[in-house]
Amino acid sequence: MDAESFTALALRVIAGEATDDDRRALEAMLESSITRREEFEQFKLTHGILRATAPMTEAARATEPVLPAYRMNELRTAVRQHFGPAPNREKKVPASGGLIPALRWLFAGSGVAALGFAVVVFCFANRSVEIGLYGTDF
Repeated sequence: MDAESFTALALRVIAGEATDDDRRALEAMLESSITRREEFEQFKLTHGILRATAPMTEAARATEPVLPAYRMNELRTAVRQHFGPAPNREKKVPASGGLIPALRWLFAGSGVAALGFAVVVFCFANRSVEIGLYGTDF
């Protein structure tokens, strides 16, 4: 039996489409040849891998189902009935001045940078240099 007919017979047996005569013929070939047995094992292994991964690849290519407009409206209505109308989402702007804006400025990056600059200037501002002679014998 040539390689193509062996492959076709092996694949029919693995897929469960072979007749009893096909199975007996394959068993006879597998008993007579070690290479055919190894090849059949590789076919079984490949078939198992493809059976396990083929559904995953189809699922990965699947798109998200879109809700029909009438179902989306029903969902919105149910949410409104359960939770009530949407609250007014306008934020009130606090009045400027006071402690809160000052703390916000202080803890913001510019406030920390200004404070660091002030510390550096303060540390180096009051330096004096003494020039003189110390205990020399002439």
